[in-house]
Amino acid sequence: TITINNYIQVFAIPEADFSFHPEVVTIDDPTVYFTDQSSSATSWTWNFGDNTTASSSSPSHTFNSTGTFSILLIVSNSSGCSDSISKRVLVQDIFTFYAPNAFTPNGNHINDIFIPKGNAWDTACFQLRIFDRWGKLFFESFDASPGWDGQTGNGKETAQEDVYVWTVDLCDMTGKKYHYAGTVTLAD
Repeated sequence: TITINNYIQVFAIPEADFSFHPEVVTIDDPTVYFTDQSSSATSWTWNFGDNTTASSSSPSHTFNSTGTFSILLIVSNSSGCSDSISKRVLVQDIFTFYAPNAFTPNGNHINDIFIPKGNAWDTACFQLRIFDRWGKLFFESFDASPGWDGQTGNGKETAQEDVYVWTVDLCDMTGKKYHYAGTVTLAD
């Protein structure tokens, strides 16, 4: 047998980690600040998931579109050892809601449907209700896309020209609930 002291030198491996803020990112304020929390690192390579990279220890990055981006950090030390970690950043659309105040369901394909519009809705969490002037439920839908075509509750004829009350209950992509109400004029 033979023993050789200090024959193999073992280098410490860096450990990659990072945090980022803000945690909720929207397209109207899409800059994210990354903070390196790695240990024993001397070089950094960031890939922001949108074909851009950086090599500083704690960069910031501005995203140009909505979506989920996989952020990859690869760290190395002076011995050439490396480690990596990946985390996801969700850039959300801006929540908006608007509804028209009149529509004309006369079959000319121009403004024939009363349909609220907006961005960043969870379409699985939606309810539209239309009431007549006496508060009677006239129309109800749990689907955000078709809207109200002006048909009476029995669906056989167009409702009379009048002002109707509508309510919309919906959620944004984070699960926050919203309630809206207003009136819409059905005109010829």
